[in-house]
Amino acid sequence: MALARVVPAPGRSTELIVMTQQLLSILIGVVSIGGYLLVCGFAASFFPDAPKPPPAPSDRDVEAENLGRRWQYAAPDLGLALKRTDALGNPWTEVPALERVEFINADCRRLIFRLPPGITRDDFGKKAEALAGAFGMSDAEVERDTGRADLVAVLLIRPNSALTRDLPSELNPVLRMVPGASPLAPVSLGLLSSGDPLKLSLFEASWLVGGSPGSGKSVFVQQLLATAALTSNCELWLLDPKEVEFAFWEARATRLVRSPELADHIACLEELVAVMDARYAELRAAGKRKASIGPEMPLILLVIDELAELTASGDKKGNPVAGELIRRLVAKGRAAGICVVCATQKPSADVVPTSLRDLFGYRIAFRCGTNAQSDTILGNGQAQLGGDASRISTSTRGLGMVLGDGERMARRFKSFYLSDAELVAIAERATPDNLDARRAVVPIPCTAAHAVLPLFKTPADCPECAANRRHFFAGEGVACP
Repeated sequence: MALARVVPAPGRSTELIVMTQQLLSILIGVVSIGGYLLVCGFAASFFPDAPKPPPAPSDRDVEAENLGRRWQYAAPDLGLALKRTDALGNPWTEVPALERVEFINADCRRLIFRLPPGITRDDFGKKAEALAGAFGMSDAEVERDTGRADLVAVLLIRPNSALTRDLPSELNPVLRMVPGASPLAPVSLGLLSSGDPLKLSLFEASWLVGGSPGSGKSVFVQQLLATAALTSNCELWLLDPKEVEFAFWEARATRLVRSPELADHIACLEELVAVMDARYAELRAAGKRKASIGPEMPLILLVIDELAELTASGDKKGNPVAGELIRRLVAKGRAAGICVVCATQKPSADVVPTSLRDLFGYRIAFRCGTNAQSDTILGNGQAQLGGDASRISTSTRGLGMVLGDGERMARRFKSFYLSDAELVAIAERATPDNLDARRAVVPIPCTAAHAVLPLFKTPADCPECAANRRHFFAGEGVACP
């Protein structure tokens, strides 16, 4: 007898079984996919990523590569490569390696080279003009201060750079200078090739400024005067053989000699030497080595424009006297709080002898007619090292070379420009009423004729000047009564 198959009637238990099977299927699928991804990720850690296309080179990378390629071709022709021989006797050429290219601004690039044994920084300095031509630039300047003896930096300046144009007035700090500033603080007088400000201190050293007519020399001197006029505890002693250079500063000047007569200028120089000697006596009595600038002993800034009128004029008897007085003031004045600015448009050995030039802490040369004139201002050999002011274009005013005390190579800079209207506005702000220190408390002797008298703090204390206050303050060269 056949057995009958028993089929359970569908019910709730059957539905649960079906749902459980479906859930298990879904769970198994999820676990399988997760395991697959985990295995793929673990395996990928043992294999490198697929190569990616290199990024497109930037404009700076392209320019740096082009400069490096130019250098490899130009170095042997410039004499800045060395012939070597390897251990097998095979000849090869060693070129200073271009370490990096620094993009200073839109107009300037700084190239850092590593120097091999046998090539010096001076070798680069002597080839400054050729370097500019090799790289297609308008000019090149060699920097020494790289922090390492085996490195040299070369600044490349593009044609029509900002240095070839007048700097915007907004960059000139003297236009925003508040009357009564300290004369000891460094002042910005222009911009270097790198775009950094040229900051120098009026009190640090004396200044020699030279350049051909129309080169920007007089404008630079006016910038110096404008800065000094707005400082407190600073006297202006101005010698103007041309009689027109210092008209803006007549009310501010302590002494102003506008005369073509050499004797008038010698008298003022003798007076200032007497002031210097008196200050040294005061320092010795106080046991000091250097003047402390303040109301009782202000900074004295002597400005001479034109130096040639004093040292190379027709009066043969007066020239040695004037030259010796200026030399004494430049050599000894700094410790006594006296700084000298000498400007000339005739830079020659008879106007600026070497013994006088080497005493100036700051030497500034604007465009000169010859490299010998440039060396007369900056120092012998500077033209060969790249500091040649005769290479400055005649169409570029205010572009000059500056050599500071202790520096071996001159630096290129662009001086600020001040219009006559701006000078008038500065002179109005620089009146004594706007300054902290009034000249009434300045202890100076009256004139060279009675410099042996004690130092007087007010005109009323001096019997020679009691009735002549204008002479004591304005210094118009009027003799004491």
